[in-house]
Parts: sequence; C-alpha cells; structure tokens
Amino acid sequence: MKTEIKKMGINGEGIGYYKKKPVFIPGAVVGDEVTFSIRETLPKYYNGQLVHVDSRSEYRCEPVCKNKKCDGCALKEYTYDAQIKLKRDNFVQALQKYADISPDVIADVVKSDHPYHYRNQCKLPLMERNGKITTGMYQTGSNYAVECPNCVAHEQPLEDMRIMITGILNKYHLPVYTHTSKEGLRYLILRHLQGQFQLTLVGTTHDYPKEMIDDLMAARGMKGICSSVNTRRNPVDLWGESVRTLAGNPTITMQFDSFRMDVSPRSFYQLNSLQAVKLYEGIRKQVPDCKTILELYSGVGGISFALKEQAEQIIGVEVIQSAVDNANHNAKMNHCKHIRFICSDVKNEITHLTKKYSPETIVVDPPRSGLDDEVVEGLLKSKANRIVYVSCNVSTLGKNLCDLKKNYQVERIIPYDMFPNTPWVESITVLVRKKTRRNQL
Repeated sequence: MKTEIKKMGINGEGIGYYKKKPVFIPGAVVGDEVTFSIRETLPKYYNGQLVHVDSRSEYRCEPVCKNKKCDGCALKEYTYDAQIKLKRDNFVQALQKYADISPDVIADVVKSDHPYHYRNQCKLPLMERNGKITTGMYQTGSNYAVECPNCVAHEQPLEDMRIMITGILNKYHLPVYTHTSKEGLRYLILRHLQGQFQLTLVGTTHDYPKEMIDDLMAARGMKGICSSVNTRRNPVDLWGESVRTLAGNPTITMQFDSFRMDVSPRSFYQLNSLQAVKLYEGIRKQVPDCKTILELYSGVGGISFALKEQAEQIIGVEVIQSAVDNANHNAKMNHCKHIRFICSDVKNEITHLTKKYSPETIVVDPPRSGLDDEVVEGLLKSKANRIVYVSCNVSTLGKNLCDLKKNYQVERIIPYDMFPNTPWVESITVLVRKKTRRNQL
C-alpha cells in the first residue's frame, strides 16, 4: 500500500490515510510518499510499518544516530528546523483541542543550542547479550529492551562513563536479572553535572564486590556510588524503597546561576542543563515581586532558588523526603533564610497549604501525569493572583488548563525544546486570576 504522510502524531509517527482512516507509520516523515504494510487494524485507525520511502520529504535528513532498533529519538530523521515547526503545530493543536487555547497566547518554541549530546542523566536497563553485560533502551510501549551501544542524546562525558562502567561490570561477571532468575543487576542510573558523576546500581541486593566498587570510584569525576534494591517484576518506578551509599558522597554539589545546589540520587533535576538555564530565566520573568510564593513539586528547590529575589517568603512542597532534606540543606548553604521546604503530598494538602501561607503566586512543576483533580480544585479555591505552570506533557497540561480556566485566564504560554529529536515539549504557562464582580465593585 502507498500513502502520503500528512501529519506528525504525538509520539512522532507519520500519519497518512488508507481507506479513509488514518494510518500511523513510525519512521515516516511529514511530506514523504511511502510504501507501507498494515501491522494492526483497529476500529478507527491502522498501525502501519514503513516498507520504503518512495519520495523524500524536504523535512527529511540523514539521522546522526544509525541505530534503527532504538526508537528513543522518534524525530531523528527530521531536520531540526522541521522538528521545531511540527512540535509547535502539535502543541498548539493539542491546547486548542483540550482547553480551547488561542494560538495568539503561545510563543515560538525556545530552541536548544545543542540538539545532540544534551542529556545529563540516563536510566537504562541492564541486560546480557552474547555473554556480556550491556545497557539498552525499552522499545515504546513494551518491556523489551534493545541494545544501544552509543547514544547521541547523552552528554558525551555521560556516554563515555556509561561505557566505562559496563566494562567494569563485565570484569566482575555479575549476574543480570531476568524474570526467570529473579536475581542480579537490573538498572544503571547515572547522572553527570559539571564534571561530576553520580552512579546508582539497582538490583536485588546491596552487596557488591568491594574491588568492583573501588574500580568504579577510581573513575575520573566519580563522586559517589549508591545502590537500590528493587525486586518488583515490572516496576513503574525503577527505584526500590531505599537508597544505600556504597562509596563516596551520595550528593553532587553544583553551581547554578548565583546559587549552589546539592543533588541527591533520587532528586529531580532538569535533564537538559543548558536549556534549564533558559527555562528558569523564563520562569523568573513571569513572576512579579510579591510577599509569598508557594512552589509545588519543588524537588531540590531549583525553581525556588531561581526566584529567591522575587519574594519575602518562598515555601517549597515535595513528597520525597530526601529531596526535601536536599532542598533545605541548599537553602542553608545559600544563606536563604526566607526559603524553606516541607515534605507533604500536594494532593492531600493543597487546601491547607494555600490557606496557611496565602501565596500571591503559586508555581507548579508536576510529573508527566499532570495535576490531580484535588490539586486543581485546591488551586481554584486559592486566592493566588497568579499560577505559573511548568509542564512536560501538553495533553495533561491542556486538560488541567481547561479546568483552571474557570477562575484563571491564560495570559501566556512559552514552549521550550528541552528534548531535541523527540516529540516532547516543556512549557511555561502563566495564568492570572479573573476579576470577579465583587473585585470590580
């Protein structure tokens, strides 16, 4: 069968039409004319497989990554300018669909200066191939990992260290977890910040050969090695219940803008360090000076510290205790007595928090799942004049904005390309409380 690719899907697939129904074809580029086969027939659409590109789109380029088995960078066959254009098109369409947002309030996408080698952390499954331990990438929508000998999304120092670590693991012939054996190493979690590395081995034990840990610590820039035990069969979260330090320091100390931060293994930090600078500066520009700022899902406090000059008091809220401890330590290290962090579940405490602190501005940076209904309801009941919503998922953002529009007006949305060569877009949305009749009298 043949079709012309008309659109790009939310996961980067090319979308053509066959028998008046859309067909989703991974690897096809908007503007291509392709030959395809049907892999799956569903009531409203087909899932297709690319057989041959008959006529190449002007958007198509030769991908830097030649690994055809890995689909982690779904847009790698698009030129960068085409990625930016199509990402904005999809972003605008999604917000129109879910929340009836006018394109006029959506700014151009803030480009990345480095479309490759930008990612500062990897979380990869460990597996055995041809008798050797290696890392891989899960294929989309599956628990099947394919080998990835080289990744052009990782910062080069991160990639070099990953390769070195797998070499050391192979030296000691450790077992790798399978669903049959239920024992051994499962995941490698590695972070690189400003020349420093933080390694966590996730497996079914905390016990590893001392000589191996010594070899890993001898790697240049390695600051600490931790372990986490995870015995769940198909974990959604790679981490186990606890993290144990095996060697060195469990935290990395980094300089960001005018403040220093300690980052622990489980603490969230933006995966694209260079774009994070632009993102935090963008947030700062959208927050006027005020008495109190409440930051929800605050992690190690990066946004709160970026806003340290904007308020007399800043309260950060985070559910992971280690991140809260990190953040309070960071506040003390930076002599920010007006910033503090509390460990609390935003979903259960939102109403209490807004009543207790009466913030003029609330900043939210939730996970991909977006804001829970209880959080949205709490924000609507709050008296905050402004909400700044940092999102990494346009679908959940759109659904949340649809509800928040009851009491708030969407003033401005700024998309950022935090993850080049993928379909994902980060964004800042500024919402301002609508004037009520009572306020106008």
